[in-house]
Amino acid sequence: MPYHWWTPLFDSLAALGIEPHEVVQVLRYAYRLPVPASTDLGPALTIWGRTRNGRGLVVLVRPLGGFDHQIIGVREMTTAEDALMTNHETRKKEQ
Repeated sequence: MPYHWWTPLFDSLAALGIEPHEVVQVLRYAYRLPVPASTDLGPALTIWGRTRNGRGLVVLVRPLGGFDHQIIGVREMTTAEDALMTNHETRKKEQ
């Protein structure tokens, strides 16, 4: 699935304390968890996952057409989300 950066987000990643490669790692994470979402722009998807260092991030993408998606948001997981993610990872690893 091709991803395209929303320029204002890409330009503000440093202020969020998040590196672009961390976002890409989450999007490629073997045990990522897609969660449907919506925005003012329409349907979207949050991708929950971890970086190689184990940092939990939630990445917001919106469909552009075909298989293309635009990365429009990213943030740290909350403690509750991290617990849900850990549970999801455990289940996936047992399959």
